[in-house]
Amino acid sequence: MDFVATQPVAVAINAPECVYQYKSGILSDYDCKCSAIEYDDVSVNVIMTLVGYQILTPNDKESGYCDGAWILRSSWGSSFGENGHIRLCITKNKPEDEIGTCNILVYPQVPDVGLIQ
Repeated sequence: MDFVATQPVAVAINAPECVYQYKSGILSDYDCKCSAIEYDDVSVNVIMTLVGYQILTPNDKESGYCDGAWILRSSWGSSFGENGHIRLCITKNKPEDEIGTCNILVYPQVPDVGLIQ
């Protein structure tokens, strides 16, 4: 999570119809079946910008399956999702942990702005 704490990150995700129909809340693989189980099965078809994350507490209504949410900005305009954003479930100890919901963790692109020596 540190990689997104200081800058936006480009990510590729798998976006079946359920992603395009997203309105609000945290989208999980339980709702959408968009995550691969094995790296050999990874498919992506949409690029979005990962702009932040949300940590859930046990009191949050969506914390049953998700420990948090990745917050992504789409290029589809403010009428999509939550004012142009979608939240994808962050899981722990579940099959999609290494690949992420909708395969979000497979192809992150962190910009190199020459600050690292």
